Amino acid sequence: MLVEFSVKPKSCLIKDPQHPCTEKISFFWQTPDNTPVCVRTKLKEVLFCQSADSKSRRDFAFKVTSSTQFELIHSLTKEVLAKAQLMVVTEPETNRHSRYRHPWSIF
Repeated sequence: MLVEFSVKPKSCLIKDPQHPCTEKISFFWQTPDNTPVCVRTKLKEVLFCQSADSKSRRDFAFKVTSSTQFELIHSLTKEVLAKAQLMVVTEPETNRHSRYRHPWSIF
């Protein structure tokens, strides 16, 4: 059984690891038959379930502070059909003193 599952956006940029990235995540999936599915996190937290439909999309508001893997599972058997990942990237701190030059550096 060939199942397609994807998450958009694929990454989220945060400036501070203490503050989560709040994104509207779009989940896309396609199954060969009308399979009832659920989307959950790797930690087994079910985000939502969808009735039997071979092709679908669902938007979901989600707060993340670290990279998260999502699983598309069969809602009845709980079998994992596919996986997708949202990468969280922390913006590197910039050196605010980079424009400052020592007076002796012109020699």
